[in-house]
Amino acid sequence: MRLVLALLLSFYLLQSRALQADTYTVYSIDAPPLTMLNAKQAGIVGDIVIEAFTRLGHHVLLEEAPWKRAQRITSEGENIFIMPLALLPSREEHFTWVAYIMDLERSFATTQQRINSYQQAREMLKKIGVGQGSAQAQRQKLL
Repeated sequence: MRLVLALLLSFYLLQSRALQADTYTVYSIDAPPLTMLNAKQAGIVGDIVIEAFTRLGHHVLLEEAPWKRAQRITSEGENIFIMPLALLPSREEHFTWVAYIMDLERSFATTQQRINSYQQAREMLKKIGVGQGSAQAQRQKLL
């Protein structure tokens, strides 16, 4: 009888472990329409990432942190994810790239005058603001 109970308990423990889904941390920013900090409506990229985890039987824990810190945490950790993150040459060695999702054209926004190019912005504006640690900041260094 003890053997049967031991086997049943072992089977139960193995089965319950198999049924438990892993939870993965995904760092994100509120950058509509690409990502939003809402697991039910996470944006274009966010919905794709969450759906991929769901189809693999995993749960996602969305975390928000300042963007530069989120990149550092993700690049130094294991099984930690970040979205959306532009694939730049300077980032390639610091991350394991899981999936290419989309191309994204960059744009300028001004409150007063129309700007049609980065070169025109540099000539006409005194300051150009971009998010610290963002792809725009990296691209600005390249140009």
